[in-house]
Amino acid sequence: MFHQALREKLVEEAQEVVAATPMDLVTELADLCEVIDTLMAAYDIDRETVLVEQKRRQIERGGFTHRIRLLWSGAD
Repeated sequence: MFHQALREKLVEEAQEVVAATPMDLVTELADLCEVIDTLMAAYDIDRETVLVEQKRRQIERGGFTHRIRLLWSGAD
């Protein structure tokens, strides 16, 4: 039940980030990070494991540094 509540809180906080004004963005991102940190702790996932996976996916799929948005990939 706790794990599911954290996942729901993650969505709630992400929605608050989306709706945040530029002035409130840091605060909302901090709240989002708090939920992510708690979720990782609840599943015994260390930050380094996530960062390694993030890097792998950046290499495999690219990141957002070029500001390109994929609208369709044809893979379903």
